Formats: sequence, C-alpha cells, structure tokens
Amino acid sequence: MAKHSTLNLFSSIFNSKNQWCLLLTFALFYCTGFILFFPLRYENNDPHHELDDGVRGSKQNEQHAWPEVVELATNIAPWRIVENNKSHLINQNENLSQEFIPLKDEWGTKYLTRVLCLIPTLWPDRKEKMDIIAKTYGKGCTKLMWVVDEEQNAPTEYNGHETLIISLQRTQNNEKHVRNIWEKVHRMWTTVYQTPSLIDNFEWFIKADDDTFIATENLFGFLQYYDSSYPHYVGHSIRSRWQSENVVFNSGICYILSRATIKKIGKYQQHLPSLYHTTGRSHCIDRDGAGEDPTTGICLLGVGIRPDNTLDHNLRERFLIFRDTDHQKIFREDTWFWKYKPDHVGEGMQCCSPYLISMHNYKSVKDAQRFFPVLMEQYNQPKDWDNIILPPQPRLFLYDKTQIDFEIDAYRNVLNPPKGQRIYKGPDKEWICHNCEIGKSRDPFWTEWWDGTQNEPSQHVNDAYSPIKQQDNND
Repeated sequence: MAKHSTLNLFSSIFNSKNQWCLLLTFALFYCTGFILFFPLRYENNDPHHELDDGVRGSKQNEQHAWPEVVELATNIAPWRIVENNKSHLINQNENLSQEFIPLKDEWGTKYLTRVLCLIPTLWPDRKEKMDIIAKTYGKGCTKLMWVVDEEQNAPTEYNGHETLIISLQRTQNNEKHVRNIWEKVHRMWTTVYQTPSLIDNFEWFIKADDDTFIATENLFGFLQYYDSSYPHYVGHSIRSRWQSENVVFNSGICYILSRATIKKIGKYQQHLPSLYHTTGRSHCIDRDGAGEDPTTGICLLGVGIRPDNTLDHNLRERFLIFRDTDHQKIFREDTWFWKYKPDHVGEGMQCCSPYLISMHNYKSVKDAQRFFPVLMEQYNQPKDWDNIILPPQPRLFLYDKTQIDFEIDAYRNVLNPPKGQRIYKGPDKEWICHNCEIGKSRDPFWTEWWDGTQNEPSQHVNDAYSPIKQQDNND
C-alpha cells in the first residue's frame, strides 16, 4: 500500500499540472544550500581589526588572500568615476596604454588599509631628522620603523618607534664612496617577508628616504581603494632605462609595495647571488654600489610586476622626486625625467595633484625643521574622501604607444633584455634567466637554487646569501 502511495505521489508531481510546484521546490532547496554552504569572503568591518601573526602557508593565513572590505562601492556619484568623463586628460589620448589591473570588487570599494613606513637611515648621524619625522608625518603611519645597519649599534627603539636592525656584509663608508643602501633595502624586504608579525599585520609597506615628506592623509585616501592581495608597485615611475635595460622603476624617494608583492618577490630576494660592482647593473643580485630603486624594479619585473600608474585623472603627479615648489618650475624637455612619459603629463604650475602623497630633497635638518610643519598644514589635513573624485581605475604605468621607438612583448619586456636578467614571460614562466648558459660555471647569472643542480657548480655556492651555504652552516 505504501509503495503504491509513493508511486502515486511522484506521478502527481511530474504530471503537467504540478510542474511549477516542482520548479519552485527545487529553487527553494538550491538557494538554501547556496546560502549555507557557499564559501563567503573573509570580512571584518572593524578598520582596526588586527590579523593574527600566524605562520606563512598555514590555513590560518589563507584568509589573507582576500582583502578585508571596510565599505562596499555602493551609490558612488557618477562624477567621482574618472572613466565616466571623457574630458579628463587620461581618457583623451587613444594611443595611451590602458592596461587595466583586474578588480575583485567594484572600483571604489574601500579596504582595510594599514601601512608600515620603513625609513632607512644612519645612526646616530640622522637623529635630528628622525626626531622631525616622528614629530610630523610619522604619526600618520600605522607603524613607523627606522631601518639601521647592525654595526651602527642603534637602540631597539628611538623616539617611540622600533628600529629594524639589519645585519649587512658591507659597511657604509662615505669617504671611500662605499654605499650599502641596496643591500640594506633588499635585506629589509627579506626581514619583512620572513617576519609574520610584519607581513601579516599590514597591507602596505612604504620605503622612504629620510629627506622625504609623506602626506599620510593623502596616502591613506589613495590606498584605501586598492586591493593589497594584488601585487601593486606604487610610486613615481621612471622610464628612462626601459629601452636599454628593460626596466621601468619607481623612484626610491618613496615607493609602496602591497603585501602580495612582497610575498611574490620574497622567496627569490631572500637568496640573492653576489657579484662584483662592475657586473650585473641590470640584474637582481647582491652587488656593491647598486642603486636600490632601479634594482628593486629589476627584481620585480622577474615576477611580472611593473609599476602602477599613479598619475591622476588629468595626468598630474602624486609622488614627487623633488620639492613641490621645484616641480612647479619644471617644463618638458629632452631629459631622463621626461623620457617616455606620455604627452600632457602635468608640468609647471599644473605639475601636481592637489592630493600629493610625497615630496623630497629636504636634506638639511634646518630645511626639514622649516618645511615639514608647513607641508603638514598644506597637504596633511583631514579630507572628506567620499566627496572627492576617485583615483583612475588601477592600470600599469602609462605610455604613448606611438612614442616608444622599440618593440615590447605582452609583459612590457623589450625584445632583447640584458643577458642573465630574470624576466617574466607569462603564468608559470617567471624568473627565467634570459639567455643564460645554465650549468656552465663561466656564466655568472644562474644558481643551483633557482635553476637546479647541474654537473658544474655555479659561482654562487658560497655567497653570503646562498641557501646552500646557510644549510651547510646549520649542519
């Protein structure tokens, strides 16, 4: 009897009279299951929420792959969207490269924005400059740290801010023109990468010179719309070495890396091979006399990271290489500063965004004492960002396709990069040793830990940052 009742039930459901009932029942169960079991984004709307230290690679840290949303982009006035207005200069040149960066959320979404400001400096020579920074813009960083060579015997904390003490192979010697700034910076990034309490508790990481001023109000106003789970590289882009060395880099006076950028480059940068100062100008290596800002750009291009555009909707600069008043006197000419910058980039009194983030060249204590308070008043006051035009939607650095006199590939590599440079050729094709003779000891650019063990050893087995040497020492 029960069997016949069940058959009669199914028969009634499937007859034409009850098909709508079946569809509605299925839809109800489907939606309920979707709500209960679909993996939701990790979110916490408290902007002061602290992430756990955790251990890299653990399930606990998988949540960091998603940025933490503070406010979704809803009801944004159309005039605030740069791309809606064709009169903005950034929208007028059809030959302007417009390689947009993919978005996980609608543009204008606000994310948790915690910034670690890292200031490489000299102890005790620059104590007065450190005092001025701590008294002015340093208060606007989520956390400020001084970065000092271990040999300088700096305290672990100065003026209320921790010191990141870095062990180096080279000693700064101005009399002999020995500079160790690149080693200090690449070891600084390695320390951040290897320290969970740093890499996991901030979304953004600034490297700035101690004669740079940062308008942290404008910095946060800009970065709050950027997704730190994407590998961003933000600053003032210099294109003058693009054709000759395959590098476009951000000026070292002030540039910003997202957490994802540090995680992407960190595994390589922690074990750089060492070469003499005359070798490897265009390579991601540990080298005497290397410029830290171009070498940072060279390392990042090996994992496919090129500078972001930071020009505003009318092609004005946000990050300045010189003082704001100096940029107001600079006009376009045939120099490294302008090379491969597109037409109509701001010059003269139209040089700069009203929401400047950084400016530079306040080298003397007297200048910093005089100008930093003025700049705080001029640029670092609170603003109603909800009633200010958004930055242009994220895209790579801009150039005019009709003005570059060389060919590039889909990843902005020149067609013949320097031999031995680490380049990116697409997904699963990063850190390729270009034209290297891998396995030949005479080739100075390959290593066992990047390119595999060969019949012959590389030149770098016993280098200072060789993982092979470190392993032998641990054994």
